[in-house]
Amino acid sequence: VRVNCDFELFFPCITGLWKINPKGGKPFELKRDYSPKIIITTNHAFNGEGASFRDRQFIIAYSDYYNEHYRPVDEHGELFFDEWNYEEWNRFYNFAALCLQIYFEHGLVPAPMEKVYQRRLRQQFGEYFLEWANNYYDKENIKDMKDGGDGHPNLGTPRDRKAMLENFHTMFPDQRRYMDARKFKVCVKKWCQYKKWVFNPKGTRIKNDGDDDKSGGVEYFTVAVKDQKINEVNSADNLPF
Repeated sequence: VRVNCDFELFFPCITGLWKINPKGGKPFELKRDYSPKIIITTNHAFNGEGASFRDRQFIIAYSDYYNEHYRPVDEHGELFFDEWNYEEWNRFYNFAALCLQIYFEHGLVPAPMEKVYQRRLRQQFGEYFLEWANNYYDKENIKDMKDGGDGHPNLGTPRDRKAMLENFHTMFPDQRRYMDARKFKVCVKKWCQYKKWVFNPKGTRIKNDGDDDKSGGVEYFTVAVKDQKINEVNSADNLPF
């Protein structure tokens, strides 16, 4: 399936009855015991969070060990299946039988999900935002270091949300119609999760991590590395980046 496939469309089939509409025949429904399983392959991550999505999925992620530059034939010297001899087919069938035995004894064994979660987050905030955020918080791209160059002027310091959004629109003017204030805030939070950083950490004006930071009708966003000291906001120090 393509990127941003609506997984919720499969909900009725996964947990309900399958509606069958045979050509030239009378429609009928399959009971759950006779309903087939759905296998979906994708190069992307499904959007959607919460129990309704988690309970309907069992995700298996595959690595890119083999790719366009390194194929199975490069490692094994022959094509899978087509060039196997009796001994190799025998090893394959034994491996398949062992997998079935593990399944019958232990059920589905969860696979490592860290890369899947990271890919889902990246897909949710998008490549344009990723480029902007990496640039905005990359000290090598900051021309005026207010602290003498030892630290980062944007990290750990509250920044005007409106000014940040305008900076994004300046960098990607074509995205102005797609990125509004609400979506921008969601993307900042998702990007912090992606980086394993903290959005609006507990500090000078915030009692708990993630609280809204508003003062004088202005909303501020603070992005910080964990355990980083939070700086007090100063309007004169709001850099135009």
